[in-house]
Amino acid sequence: MRRFGQTWLYSPRDVLAVLECEHRQKLEHAAAHGLVQRPTKGADATLELVKSHGMRLEHAVLEQLTGTLDVVTIDTPGHDDIALLTAAEATQAAMDAGVPVIYQAVLLVDGFLGYADFLLGVDIATGELLRDEHGRQLL
Repeated sequence: MRRFGQTWLYSPRDVLAVLECEHRQKLEHAAAHGLVQRPTKGADATLELVKSHGMRLEHAVLEQLTGTLDVVTIDTPGHDDIALLTAAEATQAAMDAGVPVIYQAVLLVDGFLGYADFLLGVDIATGELLRDEHGRQLL
């Protein structure tokens, strides 16, 4: 959870905190309000290994998709309010334009903040646009 202008934004992590442990949710809330500090995390070799493999896979998928489809990359130069709002607006503009693949999407809707490595508006096997029952492209 984080402050965004005069309101609060919630992430999937915040929702999990509520579902997993009421005490954790209270600690997250207190940390977001500056009442307590989050503990510092030391180096974790296993986590770093998982992260490096995940990044390699992500870049391989991006390379594959870029080779066959139009891909728009959303640039997020920071995590301040202006950068998040700009990235969310760029994501929405790409969705409205019917871009087949959006990489590093920022979703900001009704007090919720989310990130997506890939938003796909096409069937990657066929390259055909995904559409709803009214013919609108799905993402």
